[in-house]
Parts: sequence; structure tokens; C-alpha cells
Amino acid sequence: MIKHLTTRKIRDEDVRCFGDGLHPAAEGDGFSAVVRWDVYGSINHWEHIHYRCNSYKAKITLMPKGKYWIITHFGLMDEERII
Repeated sequence: MIKHLTTRKIRDEDVRCFGDGLHPAAEGDGFSAVVRWDVYGSINHWEHIHYRCNSYKAKITLMPKGKYWIITHFGLMDEERII
């Protein structure tokens, strides 16, 4: 039996975000939006490279907390491998 040992290197190279506009949150002073983002990257293993792009879509809600904004809701709606 031959045992294969591999080392994978995964690197995110670019992230692009898109949204459909902001809407007041159901409660509080925050806002909600349906957003989509594409993550471009590469996977290096077994002495070759695969280039990938995965696309994600989610509904998020952000609320103010002090001087920061925090994500209080994250609902993944879709995920798809583009490349």
C-alpha cells in the first residue's frame, strides 16, 4: 500500500462584494441587506495549482455597538463554484 502525503496551500487572492441596497432592520437602529460576494483564490497541491472562484449570497443584519458595527444576523442563501 502506498501512502500519499500532500500539503495543500490555499490562498484567497481577491474578494468582490455586491449588494442590493440597505433596508432598515426589523428592530433597532441597524440595517439589513442581501449581499453577494465572490472569492477568488488558488489551491496549490501535488505540484500544481487550481484557480477557483466561489460565489456566496446571504442576508445580513448589522447593528451599531458603541463605535463599531456588528453582524447580528447572517443567513446564507446560496453558494456556487464559478471556476
